[in-house]
Amino acid sequence: MMTTAFSAEENCWGTSWSVETLFDLLGLTYAKGGKKYMPFDEKFRMLGLEVNLNHCKNGKVTSGHTNERQDNLVARINDILAEGWMDAKEVERLRGRMIFFEGYTFDRLANAAIKNVGRFCAESSGRKRLDASIRSSLLLLRDRVLSAPPISIGRPLRDTWIIFTDGACNPEQRSGSVGGLIISPFGTCLSFSSSMVLTDITDELFKLSCNPIHELEVLPVFIACLEWGDRFEESLVVYYIDNESSRMAYVRGSGETPHFATHLINDFVKLESQSGNLLGVKHLVQN
Repeated sequence: MMTTAFSAEENCWGTSWSVETLFDLLGLTYAKGGKKYMPFDEKFRMLGLEVNLNHCKNGKVTSGHTNERQDNLVARINDILAEGWMDAKEVERLRGRMIFFEGYTFDRLANAAIKNVGRFCAESSGRKRLDASIRSSLLLLRDRVLSAPPISIGRPLRDTWIIFTDGACNPEQRSGSVGGLIISPFGTCLSFSSSMVLTDITDELFKLSCNPIHELEVLPVFIACLEWGDRFEESLVVYYIDNESSRMAYVRGSGETPHFATHLINDFVKLESQSGNLLGVKHLVQN
């Protein structure tokens, strides 16, 4: 177990003495020297993570994976790609490591790739050759490990923005409409939008389905993020959607139609990652 203590610079000695005295009174055995006994510093490591307090006075702290952990994970993915084979145990090991890695990045760019890797070898315990889909997922995961930014924890994280979106479909007229509104952390409606979907888009949607409501419910969430995303950078954002399949599509990071809904969600999670948002997606129940 590793314990981390934070302290103002002028109180470091007293904080250290208090923690160590408490451990001694409890009879705990702990490191009193070596690499596990680190002095107070503005940048330190714990369990493969690096915490940076350089901007703490400005109300911001970052935490991300160490270069060693990233290099190790990238090397393993490169080995798998070079070998061209992977078995069920290796799949589960890699999937577990990526889930842990993503737990300290807080966005969903890699969700679909992790799930695709998890499905590999699901029907067999033996070794299987990598197909094009798995190779693509592994390359995405490798790029993700190399480029994932550290978590930023700051004052905006205390703010919760609420966005309501809705999509409507008129199969008889082969038309659709989308809308949304944004509520500030103070409960004020700051903006709203409503429009008919362009005919070129609805024509393509009705080629996929006689009632493409899934896609029309996915679309306004993306529009809301694109239009209002600069308002809630590094904040918590909760989207309310009254369509369960669309809500779950945003949760898992992939839609039901690969050439429309999934593309929209892929672009959405990129915007989400750039803004450093923590996302919540809830189902709006209408009476």
